[in-house]
Amino acid sequence: MDDDDDFDFQALFFEECHELLGTLQEHLNQLADGTNDEETVHAAFRAVHSVKGGAAAFGFDQLISFAHIFETVMDLIRSDQMVPTAEINQILLRSGDMMEVLIEGAENGTPVDEEKLDNLQAELEHLASGEAPAASAPAAPVSASPSPAGAEPAVADGFELFGGDDEQGDDAGEPAAEPETEGETTREVTVRFTPDADFFASGHDPLRLLRSAKSHDLTSLEAIGQVPDLEAFDPSVCALSFEMVFQTAKSVSELEEFFEIYAHIADIEFLADAEEEDVSGEEEAEPPQSASVSPETPAETASPDAKPAPEATANDGQAQAKPMEAGKPAASGGAKQRGGPSKSLRVELPRIDRLVNLVGEMLITQAGIAQKLMEIQAADSSEDGMEMGHNVEAMSRQLRELQESVMAIRAQPVKSVFSRMPRVVRDLADKLGKEAKLELSGEHTEVDATVIEELAEPLTHMLRNSMDHGLEATTEDRIAAGKSRVGLIKLSAEHRGERVIITVEDDGRGVNRERVLAKARENNLISAEDNLSPEEIDMLIFHPGFSTAAEVSSVSGRGVGMDVVKKKIVSLGGRCALESTPGKGTRFEITLPLTLAVMDGMTIVVGDQKFILPLSSVVEALHIDSDALKHLPNGETLLERRGEFLRLIDLRTVLCQPTAGEAVDMAIVVDTETSGLVALVVDELIGQRQIVLKSLEANFRRVEGISGATILGDGQVALILDVPSLLSMNGSGGTYSEMMH
Repeated sequence: MDDDDDFDFQALFFEECHELLGTLQEHLNQLADGTNDEETVHAAFRAVHSVKGGAAAFGFDQLISFAHIFETVMDLIRSDQMVPTAEINQILLRSGDMMEVLIEGAENGTPVDEEKLDNLQAELEHLASGEAPAASAPAAPVSASPSPAGAEPAVADGFELFGGDDEQGDDAGEPAAEPETEGETTREVTVRFTPDADFFASGHDPLRLLRSAKSHDLTSLEAIGQVPDLEAFDPSVCALSFEMVFQTAKSVSELEEFFEIYAHIADIEFLADAEEEDVSGEEEAEPPQSASVSPETPAETASPDAKPAPEATANDGQAQAKPMEAGKPAASGGAKQRGGPSKSLRVELPRIDRLVNLVGEMLITQAGIAQKLMEIQAADSSEDGMEMGHNVEAMSRQLRELQESVMAIRAQPVKSVFSRMPRVVRDLADKLGKEAKLELSGEHTEVDATVIEELAEPLTHMLRNSMDHGLEATTEDRIAAGKSRVGLIKLSAEHRGERVIITVEDDGRGVNRERVLAKARENNLISAEDNLSPEEIDMLIFHPGFSTAAEVSSVSGRGVGMDVVKKKIVSLGGRCALESTPGKGTRFEITLPLTLAVMDGMTIVVGDQKFILPLSSVVEALHIDSDALKHLPNGETLLERRGEFLRLIDLRTVLCQPTAGEAVDMAIVVDTETSGLVALVVDELIGQRQIVLKSLEANFRRVEGISGATILGDGQVALILDVPSLLSMNGSGGTYSEMMH
């Protein structure tokens, strides 16, 4: 294998590792929350096991060693030989963090804190040795030197099952003593285990499998494969098959779960004893039939000319199998299904980004064709022009469908970020001495992958704010306020039109507006004469350097948290809102675009320039009657609309466009989500179109009131307006021209 291939495989391994880490953290969090059901424990175990197997293929010794002892502890929990207490769960959570550090170190060459690693590994080894099952006897030493801590037991334990240790004498090949079952009905289950040739290369160890199988009542073992001739022998290729016999009171499905982690790397066949299959003593099973485990289909009768095992693991003359549990299908995931087409394809994100960009360029080209066609049709209304128009419309529909399909490929559920947050809340609760729980909802809400990558930091800061400032300082304070002793924080996501809404809500004490106001005046953010509304006071917490904390701590006090939140969300084309009720709690709301690539917009003319309004914020267009205008003493103008008055903003003034003394004639009503409905004065409404977003900040610099730019069909560049930012500029007396200089 050349270096390029090796690099590609490593990149794939690390990509899978990050996915496995997400799965591991999710299920470790569930364990810490008290959800220690079988599937949760199995999923966490499989994640650690898979990372270890991949690391072995590339020789990442540090990661292999740590993952092995971590896996051992998880296996004890999985086999009900260890109960995960609060202290054990904390060790497991820290071990999950260490796995992430080790993977990052292997991937990027970053140093690992050796002392921290050694201490944590020692804690895991203590758990593994202190809670070890009584049936696990210490392995016989293979040399005078002691085995390192956390290493695999000596291989003699495995050869004892093979009957191949010289010291065991004539009785070495005898079956192990049958397990004591004290009145339970047992059955005999034979398992034929045929590993793939790359079983070793994937980091798996047959000896470890056999040792673990002993705790599941393994009574005898026979090697049924053929070792190749010496000339053809390759020690890195697994060439042996095994036939294991279990005399057990456990069900076949329980044994299938034990073998489940090997299903992707081996063929596994379960042959149950028909006469002892029904443990409850009900009617006898059907006559013997051959059954094989399939992930999706029930057990079926095998034909006499069934497909033989691979040549390296020949298995001729196998006995007829007994049926599985009567009437039950083979367990899902019990063995690997071979030969079926893959239902998923892993594609690197940059390739999808390239496809998205190409679709965007096609939309721009299509808009140019449509614009030119309109000019031709205006000069010539022949049938050819009409037919061409139909073709352009069809192309437009197909391009929209293509764009939506491509964006759906790049969309990912927010679960990958949300799953990290329970750990944040739990750690903060321990640090602050508070009792709190986090409720998640809408984890499967999908958003552009480029947006998801940037969400972890702002969400962490918002949760820190809710924990430190939102919830009451002590449990006694909550009880005195008539609340539950455990604080509640809700993190949710939902689609609303063309946007994604993420909320962080707590049931704490709410924003102390008097304290915020006093702190703002102390820091000269506002003057003593400024008369702010409650909503404006609340928004002061997003100001850089603002904090109400009495002293700086490891959690808060430097005034950077909420400022970071706002800057990050604004950079993603989103906005932040805040609602707070004293004594009841606080609700943060983040509004984000579904995608940062393509959007529907309304083209308007202000002065002599074309601009784009996001269609998701447009409510309606109105012709303005002068009688519907109401001028206030402070200089503001209101527009009456069906019995309600809306704030009227003249975009010609805000955007510094010439008015030529023309009277106000047309307004677009928009929903700002934070300030309600507002009417914007425009000179002309051209129509709706799908536009491709181009970053102004990346190509020029950030401009207040402008969220980006696009290229129109006639080749002109039109700026995309950021309505909430425009309103903020108008309220502060600022203009577009001032913001540009």
